[in-house]
Amino acid sequence: YYIKHILISLTDKQKQDIKNLRADDDETVAATADEKREEYLLTIREKAESVLKLVDEGGDFEALMEEYGEDPGMKEEPYKTEGYLISENTLDKYYDGFGIAAISLKNIGDVSNPVETEAGYHFIQYTSDAEVKDTPFEDVKQAITDKLTEDEKVAIYNDCLAKWKEEIKIEKYYDRVSGIK
Repeated sequence: YYIKHILISLTDKQKQDIKNLRADDDETVAATADEKREEYLLTIREKAESVLKLVDEGGDFEALMEEYGEDPGMKEEPYKTEGYLISENTLDKYYDGFGIAAISLKNIGDVSNPVETEAGYHFIQYTSDAEVKDTPFEDVKQAITDKLTEDEKVAIYNDCLAKWKEEIKIEKYYDRVSGIK
């Protein structure tokens, strides 16, 4: 089905800080990402609470999304009109927690409680059911061929790269590089 949402967003810098912490090789550093996210969410909590109040009072979701929503995707077609297509097969496309909250909505018009993610606070509304239809193979044949060809190219490249790394002996002289010990 389709969903729309109001995102009260963290700044790009805040989102990047969290992403960098999660990507750190040091597990103790990576573990601080949730703490940093909570710290940053506090900076926008007041705004999120004011939007929650308007949603709870029955405010027009589309109007609230237009006024307060900070997801650029919700401002562009086709998402502005239809919303995001969500199913159990597409959950990995979304932030942790977002997809689960979206598929938990049972009826058209239902709105989730605030969902905290790496992007900020989300208020998700179930807007409509998706029409299930068959797509003729000829309509998707080229896209499938292109995808499989690209996947094969990437696999061959990665295999060659791994082989080359094994064959070549690289000596690293960290002490010769200024400022690195």
